[in-house]
Amino acid sequence: MKKRTSKEIFSEALLELSRTTPVDKITVKQIVEASGLSLQTFYNHFKDKYELILWIHKSEGNRTIARLGQDGYDYDDLIMDNIRFYLQHREFMYNALNNTHGSVSYAEMSSDNAYRVWCEYILKHHDITDLPEEVDFDLKMYCYAFMRMTAEWAFHRTDISPETFAR
Repeated sequence: MKKRTSKEIFSEALLELSRTTPVDKITVKQIVEASGLSLQTFYNHFKDKYELILWIHKSEGNRTIARLGQDGYDYDDLIMDNIRFYLQHREFMYNALNNTHGSVSYAEMSSDNAYRVWCEYILKHHDITDLPEEVDFDLKMYCYAFMRMTAEWAFHRTDISPETFAR
């Protein structure tokens, strides 16, 4: 069994706290107390809770992107894993999307990160240095809309199955 890192422990603590408390009301102190780790350990890894929130998104996104093309793992699998994450952590996602704003907006930070990750993936796998303008525009539209539409589906459209939504 793999030993959990401090970052993973803080992540689990925040996800658990977000089940009952709005993200904007959760303090670093509460995260630290729930984790059983020290405040210093938290600040060794993150400057604030918003950096932890983004780390949760980045680590999940990077984990799924890294699997693309391996053992038959394709884009459909990636979309389904993303949807499963939303469903598994529905309270956190709802909380993060609705209780973070401005420069610490989860929607903005995660959409920006998704765009960067996909851009790097496309450039690497097509051995190019720049995205064509129309591809760049479509990728931005997709990344920013996907976050919002997945949230809309996960929070309000339970009549549509994950598989149907993914398609």
